[in-house]
Amino acid sequence: MEPHPPNTTASIDPTQHTGKSRKKLYIVLSICAILAVLGWLVVEVLGFKSEAEQAMTALNIYTDTLIQHDYESAYQITSPVFRASISYQAFVTKQTKLTERFGSLKSAKQTDWDLDSISDAKTAIVKANLQFDHGSFIYQFVLHKEVGIWRVFSYKEPDGTTLGKQ
Repeated sequence: MEPHPPNTTASIDPTQHTGKSRKKLYIVLSICAILAVLGWLVVEVLGFKSEAEQAMTALNIYTDTLIQHDYESAYQITSPVFRASISYQAFVTKQTKLTERFGSLKSAKQTDWDLDSISDAKTAIVKANLQFDHGSFIYQFVLHKEVGIWRVFSYKEPDGTTLGKQ
């Protein structure tokens, strides 16, 4: 009969590896926290970009209707607050005078923008270079998101005149 090997099971001390285990646990938890924060930032940035793109698109539609001399559509797509501050006839008169003075609006290029979405009412402030036949001018547009739709709320002309509410 062969002899049995001696009992070689080592006794495991549960306190022996806790320092290393805790360090690994802290590293894993730290990485998870960093990934969670990065994920949140990506969602916020993409949401911000989407809102900004929607506001820019709304302004493009507005200026495109002005370029086409479709003042009725341009007026209708502004915010109710804008329309309450200026009658349709006064709006048309303003656009007609601009055309008489500077020629037709040829293009509008957004040059700077800022989006405030801290409050429930989202606001975008957009500066745009409006190119007419006889010159170009920087206008500052304020857009509000109302019932899920971005609309021109007001704008400031180069001479400081503001249409709509400030």
